[in-house]
Parts: sequence; structure tokens; C-alpha cells
Amino acid sequence: GVDIASVGDTINVDAGTWTESIDINKAVNLVGSGVGSTIMNPAGANAFSITDDLGAANSVTIDGFTVDGASNSGVRFANSATLGTLSVLNSEFNNNGFAGVIIGGSYTDVNLSNLIIQDTNFNNNGGVGPAVRGDGDIVAFFYNGDATLKNIIINNDGAAAGIEPDYGIQFRGRADTAAWPPVNPAAMGTVSFDNVKVAGDYRAAQIGI
Repeated sequence: GVDIASVGDTINVDAGTWTESIDINKAVNLVGSGVGSTIMNPAGANAFSITDDLGAANSVTIDGFTVDGASNSGVRFANSATLGTLSVLNSEFNNNGFAGVIIGGSYTDVNLSNLIIQDTNFNNNGGVGPAVRGDGDIVAFFYNGDATLKNIIINNDGAAAGIEPDYGIQFRGRADTAAWPPVNPAAMGTVSFDNVKVAGDYRAAQIGI
């Protein structure tokens, strides 16, 4: 597991349904057996969490998982963390309470330089209730790094249950205050969308940048 791995190692996760919440506290690569085979159904709030300084030149890859039913998020990169590149590949995120993938989430800078999400689908993430705002499938909040989103399908039919998340995809960069409209917003990095499809019902927008 992560605890005994070294920086740069690849950790292979067998097929099965796993209830662990994994704290990624080293720059490693986590590789599952593929969508529908390695299933994360965490008992905790998040399936994968990055909260520590892992090195601004290092990278983490999460590849080949289904993440279903986390009470908060499938992947959470906290404002307290530092990393060069986070890649989420060949995976699926379903029915996670706040977000499929969340970068940041509070009004402090996110120390991540590059986000890559590729060949990954999102279904019915967010929609935890009308009192919670900012939820959705992919959320990057107070994030000003680069991002590549490629071959992604996002769908949310939460309206059928009367609960809709705010966004399919949200990118919001940093600003001097939490007020709206933002004061002195910083420039975004380079954000690339390639073959990204968003469908369904959202309270704010399917895509908000």
C-alpha cells in the first residue's frame, strides 16, 4: 500500500470492492484493474485524498477505478496539499455526494500546477441538498493551474430525485476575496477540452469557468 511505497512507485490494486478511504501521502501511481473491476466504495468521506505537500515537481496518477458512493468526493485534492501533476485516467465516478473530483474547495490558493482527467466518465455526482453550493462532477475552486480534460462523458439526472448539483464542470480561479464578483481575479492557466460531453440538469450551469 501507500504506507510502504516509495516516491514514484506504482501500486497495483486488485479487482474487487474496497471500502477503504486512501490517503495518498506520497507521490505514487495507483493502478486498478479497470472500470467495473476495481471498485472503491469508501466508508469514509473520500475515496482518494491528497492533503500533504508531496513536492511541486512530483506527480500522482489514479488509473483504472470505479468510485461509487463516497459521502463527499471520489478524489479530493485539498488546499493544504502541494503537487506538480495530478492525473485521473480510465476511471468512472458515480453517485459521490459532493463531487467526482474536487480540486481545492476553499478560498485559499491551490498548490497544484497541472490537472489531467482523461478517458473517464462521471454520473450523478453532487446533489447533496439545496443548502450546499458548488457541488458537481468536476470542481476546481481557487485553482489557477493548467488543466487537460479529454474523452470525458458527464451526465446527471438528479432532477428526477429533485436534487441537482451546481455544475458538471466548474473552474474558478483565485481572487483577493470570497466576494462575488471576484476582486482582482488571477489569470487561469491553459485549460484544454477535447471530446468532453456534458448532459443533464444542473442548478447553475453544465460548464462554468
